Amino acid sequence: MSKYPIDITIEEGKISAFLLKLVESKSIYARENALRALAMFARAEDCVKALDILAKTEKTTQVKLLTETLNDFRGDKEKYITLLLSNFKKYSSAIKVAILNYIRLVSDTCKDKIYALLRTETNEEVLFACLRYFMKYRYDEAFSYILQLGYEKLIQEDWGFVAVIALVMKNYSREKVLDFLGKAVTCKDWSCRENAAKTLIDLYGNQAMTIVKSFQDKYANEMVQYQIDALSLKKGLKV
Repeated sequence: MSKYPIDITIEEGKISAFLLKLVESKSIYARENALRALAMFARAEDCVKALDILAKTEKTTQVKLLTETLNDFRGDKEKYITLLLSNFKKYSSAIKVAILNYIRLVSDTCKDKIYALLRTETNEEVLFACLRYFMKYRYDEAFSYILQLGYEKLIQEDWGFVAVIALVMKNYSREKVLDFLGKAVTCKDWSCRENAAKTLIDLYGNQAMTIVKSFQDKYANEMVQYQIDALSLKKGLKV
């Protein structure tokens, strides 16, 4: 049923009940295939009921697999997203992350809702998932908040946030983000320097090396040069 469409209207209630019962199974394979089958039948309400069951029974599957099963949904995606977000608070952090990953894959119409979650959620992984949404979709209303968050995390040396926010900054004007990127590319965390270097190259192209030299940081220079060389090898282009 997860692979081949059948006429669910023949025994609609029984089939849905059977699949929802499987979502309670101890077997991760049974749960995953039941979720995929429900997605194939494209009844948003039943798919949301399945997530409710996972939340109540705490039988959460791996985030990557759960994201994939959400992405299997073949029905009205906007309706599905609306239902997912309306039930968002009741879910575990893992389910929340999977939902946000799914929304990032399929819709650019939820910027205001994701921004609200960014400002109210507390779990780190959920916040990272919100930021990754804005890494893909520019949202000017969120810019000041995200930039301020980046500065706060720099002071706190909370490098995971700084690294993600450094990538988000590629969507905004060079002048407004240069100071933050300068601090990120010269900080002591490797991932922050790497991501800030990538964003500097995205924004400034072949000027990035000249700009970073003004920061007078040997490791920042090396990181930007490394990223330029890697990009040249990958694309077969001279930067």
